[in-house]
Amino acid sequence: LRDVSLVWTDGTPVETFPSRVPDLYLGEPIVVAAVTGSSARSVVVTGLRGNQPWSVALTPAAGEPAPGVGALWANAKIASLMDGLATGADAAEVRAGVVKVAMTHHLVSAYTSLVAVDVTPTAPGAMLRVAQVKTSMPHGMTLPQTDTEATLHMLLGLMAIAMAAMVAVIGRRA
Repeated sequence: LRDVSLVWTDGTPVETFPSRVPDLYLGEPIVVAAVTGSSARSVVVTGLRGNQPWSVALTPAAGEPAPGVGALWANAKIASLMDGLATGADAAEVRAGVVKVAMTHHLVSAYTSLVAVDVTPTAPGAMLRVAQVKTSMPHGMTLPQTDTEATLHMLLGLMAIAMAAMVAVIGRRA
């Protein structure tokens, strides 16, 4: 099926993604995400099957909205907005649009991230116990003493002076 298009029966414009519906191949699905104000609308899918016109009217099932469909639409909208950067869209407008959609739908995007904070108490009940725990070193171990590198520099300086004295003594003999 080629030249696929979607027409909503009540005539109101509906934002769908992708905006251009791809061709349909045998065994391959087409996924189009749309946001509407009401689920009672019907959509007519038209296209060319071979060289013959083809169409079917679809009416979404009434009931609770399916979880995740909003995120599917929002991800598709974000991808469409980001594609606009390649076609010369204003980067500031794209960023603002992406941030707005991502924040509304709680999604991670190129301009947003999410922080999860777990506020679930881990202690049983509301009683918290505080205790000091003695730390112990293995038998025979002591805490290392900290020092600056001044001692090392002094030893290296003394070794350099001793080497210079040895060179001076050898130089006098020669």
